[in-house]
Amino acid sequence: FDTATRHLRAEDLKAALLVGADLGRHAERLAALAALGPAEIHLHQVGGDQEGFVEAFGRRVLPALR
Repeated sequence: FDTATRHLRAEDLKAALLVGADLGRHAERLAALAALGPAEIHLHQVGGDQEGFVEAFGRRVLPALR
C-alpha cells in the first residue's frame, strides 16, 4: 500500500473523496450524488469506530436524504 500510494498527497485524496467529520457536508454531497440517480451509493469508513459511524450516519445523515 505504501509503495502504491507514495506519490499521493492529502490534497489529491480530498479532491477525489469526501473526507472529514462534518456530517452536514456528507449529507449535502450524498444528496447531490443521489440526485444523479445511481442505484446504490457505497460508503466506506476507515476509522476504528464503525458503530459510531453507523449511529451518526443513521441519526444525522440518512434522514437528510429522505
